[in-house]
Amino acid sequence: MREPVLLALVHIFAILSNMNPGGISSRGRKILQGYLRRYLNPELEDEYFSLFEETYDFYTEELANLSDDSLSDESSLITFQITNICRQIRKGLFLDERVIVFLQLLEFVYEDDKLNDQERKVIEIVANTFNISKKEFDNAFAFMLGERLDEVSSDCVMIAEGCDGDESDSHWFENTNDWKKLVIEDLKGTLYFLHVESIDALIFSYSGSQALFFKGRSVVPGRPYLLEPGVSIKGKSIKSIYYSGIIRHFYREKYSDKIIFEGEDLEYSFKKSDQGVKKMSFRADSGNLIGIMGGSGVGKSTLLNIMNGKMQPAKGRVSLNGYDIHSESEELKGLIGYIPQDDLLLEELTVYQNLYYNAKLCFGDATIEQIDVLVNKVLSDLELEDIRDLQVQSLL
Repeated sequence: MREPVLLALVHIFAILSNMNPGGISSRGRKILQGYLRRYLNPELEDEYFSLFEETYDFYTEELANLSDDSLSDESSLITFQITNICRQIRKGLFLDERVIVFLQLLEFVYEDDKLNDQERKVIEIVANTFNISKKEFDNAFAFMLGERLDEVSSDCVMIAEGCDGDESDSHWFENTNDWKKLVIEDLKGTLYFLHVESIDALIFSYSGSQALFFKGRSVVPGRPYLLEPGVSIKGKSIKSIYYSGIIRHFYREKYSDKIIFEGEDLEYSFKKSDQGVKKMSFRADSGNLIGIMGGSGVGKSTLLNIMNGKMQPAKGRVSLNGYDIHSESEELKGLIGYIPQDDLLLEELTVYQNLYYNAKLCFGDATIEQIDVLVNKVLSDLELEDIRDLQVQSLL
C-alpha cells in the first residue's frame, strides 16, 4: 500500500474517531491496530499507529477551535471537516488510489460489524468528494457491509467453490445462477469476489471453516479483503488463488474473440552451427502470462525473435488465430508488441529528460505542466530527485 494511501486513511480514521462523543475507546484502538496489522509489518504498524495518535490529537484541537457560530449544528460540522480534508487528500491521490481509500474506509468502519449514522455519513461524503460512481458505491457497500450480495450487480460477482460444493452457502442467494463460477479442488466453503471495474480491483470474503491465509495471516470468515496483483489466497490442500487467475474471468465475456498463439514444429540454426532452436511446438491462449526460462545462451532471445516475427524459422510456422506471422504479417500489423532487453535510455539526456521524453510519447494529450507534475512525482516516488539533472551516461 503506497504511503499517500496510508496517510489518507490515517487522517480519515482520526476524524472518524473524533466523532464519537467519548473520543476513541480502547476497543477502537484495538480495532485500528488489528486493521494496520493486516497490511503492515510490525515496525510500520507501530509507526502508523503513532501517526494516528498525533493526527487524532490534531483534529481534536481543530474541532475545539471551530466556532459554533460558523457551523450551525453537529451535522454541518461533520460535513465541513470531512469534505475539507478529503479535498486536500484527493490532490495527492491517483484515481485508483482514491477508490482504494474508499474501499479501505468501508473495510475499517465495519471492522466491529457495526455501522452507525455518523460513519455512514462519512462514507457518503468521501464517495462524493472522490467521485466514486453510484454503481461502485452501491456494489461495495452491499458486498462489504454485511454481504448483501443480491444487491450487487451480478456482472461484478464471482464465486469459487470446491468440486462437490462442500460447506457452500451460495445457494441461499437469489442471484447465484447469474454469477461467474470457478471450481477450486478441495476448497471447502465459498469464496466471494467483487470486481471494482473502474480500477480492476478485487474484494473477496470467505464463508466456511477451512484454514485459509492471506498475506501470511488467517482469513477471518465474513471479513472483506482487498486482493491485489501478485498476492494470493492460500490453503493447506488447495492451489494458491492469485489476482490474475480471478480477474481474467471478468474479461472473458467482455472480449469474446479468443486469441490463440501457436508455434508448430519450429526449428532454427545459426549459420555454420548446429546451435539454435531445436524442434519444438507451443500453444498459448488469451488471458495467460507465460515465462520462458533457461540459462545464458540457450536461445531464449532467438525464440522470442521468432515469435515476434523479427526472425524467420528454418522450419515450422508461428500463427496468431491461424494467420502466419511471417508470411501474413500485414494482416497482423500492430497486434504484437515486443520490449527488448536492451536499455532504452538516451545517454545524452538527463534522468529527468529521459522520463519527460517518454511521458510525452505516452501522454501526448497532456499539457507541459501536467507532464512535469507526473515526471516529478515519479522521481519522488523512486527517490531519484538527487540525480534528476545528471546525464544518464554518467550513471551507467
